[in-house]
Amino acid sequence: MAVKEIVQSLTIDFSGSNTTSNQGVLKLEIDGRPDGLNKGKTSGFLPGESVGILAYRGSGVTIKNIKSSVGSVVNVGSGTKTISTDLVFADTNQASLAYPSSGGFDGVWLGRSLGSLVVLQDTNVLADNSGVAIFNAEYTAAFDTYRLQSIPAIVGGKSNYKVIVVFYAEQVL
Repeated sequence: MAVKEIVQSLTIDFSGSNTTSNQGVLKLEIDGRPDGLNKGKTSGFLPGESVGILAYRGSGVTIKNIKSSVGSVVNVGSGTKTISTDLVFADTNQASLAYPSSGGFDGVWLGRSLGSLVVLQDTNVLADNSGVAIFNAEYTAAFDTYRLQSIPAIVGGKSNYKVIVVFYAEQVL
């Protein structure tokens, strides 16, 4: 059995903004849910604040280790989120979901229909036919919730700084 290592990182800016990156079957983001760990806040964290992070994992992905440049990261739960998005088919029969789907995929064609859709490998969407069309999709994405904590008010003599969090995961192929 082959194992593929997956590494994903998230940089948290304690002076005003945040960035995320997505590499397929592991997606990280600052918890921006109004009822989430950060109460809707996704940027402008004050030095010393703890920060909630959501980790969306595809099928067979297991988080093995988490490292941060400052503080520590702990798992504090899990949940699901309903994602609403437009899938754009530009003379093709394939589109991609921004988050791994954990179920409940549904929606409506906005204009031309390319037929039935199926979700493959968590994020790949395949239509019966190729063409130019938009599908207004809604689906469920499962996540694990983490908290970056024990963040000091001053790091390296600075009160405005960034922290990088790196998630190490594996996917059994």
